[in-house]
Amino acid sequence: GDVLDGVDAHAHAVAHRSSIDALDGFEAQGGGDWHLELELRGGDHCFECCALLDREVDEIDVAVDAELDKLESVTVTSLYEAIMMAHLRHFQTRKRSIVLWFGTRESSVVLDRVDRRYARMAEWIHNATTKTGLLRPDTPEWGPAAMVWMSDRTFEFIFREKRTPAEQERIMREFLEMATRYIIDTYSAKQDAAGVPHAKIAEAAG
Repeated sequence: GDVLDGVDAHAHAVAHRSSIDALDGFEAQGGGDWHLELELRGGDHCFECCALLDREVDEIDVAVDAELDKLESVTVTSLYEAIMMAHLRHFQTRKRSIVLWFGTRESSVVLDRVDRRYARMAEWIHNATTKTGLLRPDTPEWGPAAMVWMSDRTFEFIFREKRTPAEQERIMREFLEMATRYIIDTYSAKQDAAGVPHAKIAEAAG
């Protein structure tokens, strides 16, 4: 896997001109202190980054499906947790994905990939929650899109500083708890308390 967003100022400044060979070498060496020691060789590789981003998305989607499959019943909170924690664990185990996903967005081609990815995610979440009765039909369509982008910014915040995996997970879980609590308090339907079967979510989301 190989693609996410910025970490610190140095990584963000150099990632858009990084070579894939340098990133491969960086990961092969265990990443080192990747906040301070990231040194990448020049060259515009936005199209290579897009290819890696597509592969990254496929890998993350497999991880998300695996997390959702573990749930016998799905609530708004557990749905967002399954999706976002799968992303977080992917980034935690693939350091260069953080650089590529977040550090290459100065390329309009890459940013377009990210925009379309998040738009599809938001539509999927909106259908999964409103068509199953987890949330009311009047839940705004922009709500999941805002949640996806706020989660994206939270990932960037998490990886801007050196934190332990436990600290990273705690921040993400607490953010999701705060954000989903408002959604539930404002738009929840009665079914959310008990949840709905995973199969119903998959059918509704399409």
